[in-house]
Amino acid sequence: MPKQTKIFVAIVLAVAGLSLAIRGLLPTRSERTDTPKPRLVAADGSVPEPVQRERAPANLREIDWIEDEDASYELTRVRSDADARSQAQAIGTRVDASSAGAGASLATLLSALTTKDGDLDAALSELGGAEGQGPGAFDAIIGPLLRHASADPTAIRISTPEQPPEAVRGISVNRSVNRDGDSDPLDITTLSATFESRFPGILDQGARGELIEVKIPMRSKGSDADGPDSWLTLVLRRTGAGWQPASASLATTDKSVMDHVRRTIADLRQSGSENEPRGG
Repeated sequence: MPKQTKIFVAIVLAVAGLSLAIRGLLPTRSERTDTPKPRLVAADGSVPEPVQRERAPANLREIDWIEDEDASYELTRVRSDADARSQAQAIGTRVDASSAGAGASLATLLSALTTKDGDLDAALSELGGAEGQGPGAFDAIIGPLLRHASADPTAIRISTPEQPPEAVRGISVNRSVNRDGDSDPLDITTLSATFESRFPGILDQGARGELIEVKIPMRSKGSDADGPDSWLTLVLRRTGAGWQPASASLATTDKSVMDHVRRTIADLRQSGSENEPRGG
């Protein structure tokens, strides 16, 4: 069958307990040709007026991670792909100390995300993913934010989520502003994607296999921040084929990220299927 190319990106802006829901279209790969075509937002590619609805405040666990003022970090500059791969291996080794075997898969995924020559599609295939399906916009939108980003392998947090992440079609972009008394508002943008299209059943409620969640403090390339300005969270599940990625999310306090998201969406709309982004 001929391939259709379509990317769906859901954007939710949550500010002071309110959210603005915007849905647009971008190209993504799919093996299916019998699914209904999504509705275009406008002939000129403009974004429609947002719909306002009530929304719960930002995730408190996420804010606690970002606001940890007592934490100290050692973020060595990543100057090359070799540095990025070495950093990914160090994080994988750290993960293996608490969950044997997950580190190798995580290092493969992290290397693809943080190197300039990284191939996320190939990495997902290497980890046993089905070919040609998934959120193709992932690498186009999140990838540039992670290329040669610095991380602190000693400060990662490893936990076991009680439930698998909620499946996301395409990419979910959530912006929230948390106001706490007289302190400066905490402006957080979180970009999330799941890999159930490449790894069918990995997010099912009845899916078997241990889950591991790894939170990684990171500082984007070129940032002048003393500490991390973003936090990458990767969730993997142990399957019969080994540890496989279930989801990825990037929470950042960088206020320019929303501009990057809007520009990328506009570029992808204009390019159509001719410049299909790499990714899951």
